[in-house]
Amino acid sequence: MQSAIVFLLALSTVTGLGTRYVDVRGQLSCDNAYDYRDTIIELKERDAADPDDLLAKIKPSSDGSFNITGHEDEVFKVEFYLKITHRCLIAERKDCPTLTDEFNLEGSSDPKTITYFKKSLVSKHQTREINKNCLV
Repeated sequence: MQSAIVFLLALSTVTGLGTRYVDVRGQLSCDNAYDYRDTIIELKERDAADPDDLLAKIKPSSDGSFNITGHEDEVFKVEFYLKITHRCLIAERKDCPTLTDEFNLEGSSDPKTITYFKKSLVSKHQTREINKNCLV
């Protein structure tokens, strides 16, 4: 019984060493009068062997600003990223796609570290094939 307790304490200490935090304050932009109501921001952590971990999910404010935080306990490398689903410059019709972009982030062992994120959602449109009738 005593050896089981020692093992559990050692295990929690080892996993605690891999805790990484991320606090992202950001501003999204779009070239038109986009209100961001259909935009979803997910903070995720990439895993090689199993599905990626969803740490937080939010909607930005009507001006595109947001704050999202999370942490992950990993023994190996932690890879945070934002997955942003949006309709920037896309008509709001059923036959038009919702777009998804991913952006890699750096994590920190200090929970007070803040990452500032400013990104235009327009730049990736040039590499996609989108029906011209869906563009606004």
